Amino acid sequence: MGFREWMGGGLAVVVAGVAPHRTAAQVDFARDLRGEIEVVVDRFHEVGGFHGQVVVSVGDSIVVDGAWGMASHELQVPMRTDHRLLLASVSKSFTAAAILRLVDRGDLQLDAPAERYLPDSGIDPRITVHHLLTHTSGLARDLLPGTGRTRREHFPTPDRLRIALSHGLRFEPGARYAYSSCGYVVLGAILEAVTERPLDRALDDLVFEPLGMTSTGLEVDGALIAGRAGRYERLLGQIVPAPFEDPTFAWGSGSVSGTAGDVARFARGLLGDDFLSTELRAAVWTDHQQGQGYGVRPFTYGTGPRLPSNGGTGFGYDGGTAGVSTIFNVLVDHEAVVVILANHTPFQMNRLSNPVMNLALGYEPDPIRPPDTSEVWSAFVEGGAAAAAQAASRMRSQGRRSALPSALEVYQVGYGLYRHHDLDRAEAVLRMRVAMSPFEPAWTIIGRIELLRGDVDAACAAFGEANALRSGGVHPAWREHCEADRPSSGGLLPR
Repeated sequence: MGFREWMGGGLAVVVAGVAPHRTAAQVDFARDLRGEIEVVVDRFHEVGGFHGQVVVSVGDSIVVDGAWGMASHELQVPMRTDHRLLLASVSKSFTAAAILRLVDRGDLQLDAPAERYLPDSGIDPRITVHHLLTHTSGLARDLLPGTGRTRREHFPTPDRLRIALSHGLRFEPGARYAYSSCGYVVLGAILEAVTERPLDRALDDLVFEPLGMTSTGLEVDGALIAGRAGRYERLLGQIVPAPFEDPTFAWGSGSVSGTAGDVARFARGLLGDDFLSTELRAAVWTDHQQGQGYGVRPFTYGTGPRLPSNGGTGFGYDGGTAGVSTIFNVLVDHEAVVVILANHTPFQMNRLSNPVMNLALGYEPDPIRPPDTSEVWSAFVEGGAAAAAQAASRMRSQGRRSALPSALEVYQVGYGLYRHHDLDRAEAVLRMRVAMSPFEPAWTIIGRIELLRGDVDAACAAFGEANALRSGGVHPAWREHCEADRPSSGGLLPR
C-alpha cells in the first residue's frame, strides 16, 4: 500500500529506540533516489507551479537538497536552498521540543497544571502541560475569531495569553482531541515564564542552536530577516503577494521561519541521542490520543518492493497559512526524512509529498501527473460560478477528475479573494465550496462578507449555517453580531 493509503494510522505502542545501522543496500538505494525525486518535483514546478525547497535524507546521506521556482516574483529572484520560508504550524513542533527539553532539565513537569507556571493568568487549573502539547486542553482552535482583532496587530505576551484564554473551553481538559493553536500560544507563554527569556531567545537556546539550525528563528516584528522569501497566493491565474501578518499573534504556534535543510536537521535531531532523553524521544511520536504526539502526528507505514521490510513507525507535521504550505515527515525505522516547503498557496501539499514519500520507501516510480486546475478557474473568470460548475461537470464526464480543484483549494482561493477585498468573487467561490460539502469556515467568511456589505440578516443566516456545523457551543461571530440587538458591522476589516 502507498503512503496516501497508510498515512494517518495511529502508533499503538511507545517506541524506545531508533532504527538500526543502514545496510549497503540502503546506501545504494539512497543514491538511486535523487533523479527520481527531482523528476517528480520538476513536474510539479512545470505544471502545478511549485515554488519552494525539498530536502530528502536517508540515514546520513542527503539524497535531495534543492530549490525550485521563485523566492521573489517582484524582483525575479530564484529560490535558493538558503532562503528562509515561514513554516506556519510546523513551528508547533519546535515549541513542543523546547518544552520537552525543559522537562528533561527538571524545570517542567508534563502532568503539572499549566497554572503552576502561569499563576496569574486565570487558566483553568485542570489543564496540564500534557494537554496543551497534545491538543486535548479544550482551548479554542484559533486566537482571534470573535475578538475584533486582526492579524496585522502587534500582540505582547500578556495580551496574547489573555485572548487565548478568553474563548473558554470547548470540552473538559483531557476528554478528547481538538486542534488548538491557542494551546500552543499558552505553551509559548510558559516557555517565556520558565526561562525568563523572550520566546525567540528561548527557542534559540533550547532548540535551534543545539541542533545547528543557523537559518531558523522566530520572526520578530520589525526585524530585518536576511534571505527571507516572499509569500504569494495564486488567485484565479494571478500571482499576488500574501497579506501582511504581524508574527506576534501566532508566537508559539506558527511564527518561525527557516529553511528545509534546517527542518531536516531538527527531524534528525529528534532521532538522535543528544537532544532528548530516550524516554522523551520515544514520547514525541507516541500516539497519546487520536493520532497526536508531542508536536507531531505519529503514523505507521509499510514499504515498497525495492526496499523490503516490515514497515515501521513514522511521525511528521504540516502547516499552512496565506502564502505558505509546509510539511516534514520522518520514517523512524528507515532513518528517512522528507521536508517540503512552498512559499505559495493554494497548494495541496500531500499531492507532492505522497509520491516523494513513496519513492523514499522503495516504491517503483509511477508516472506523476500534477493536477492542473486552471481550466475550472478560467471558466469561473469568464462566466462565474455557473460556468465553473459546467466545466467541472464536463471534466467529470471525461474522466478528468484529477484536474478538478480540491475542496481545500476552492476554500483557499475564496478566502484569499476575501483577504484581498474582492468580495463578490470571494463569496461566489466560497459558495462553490459549501456546495461541495458542509464547511464551517467557509460559512463564517461568507457571513463576514455580508457584514462588510451591511446586510446583517444575510450575515446571521451564514453564521447560523456555521453554528449548525460546530461540534459544541455557539460560533463567536453569531454571539458578536446576531444575538440581542444585533450591532452593526461597524466597518469590519477581513481578519
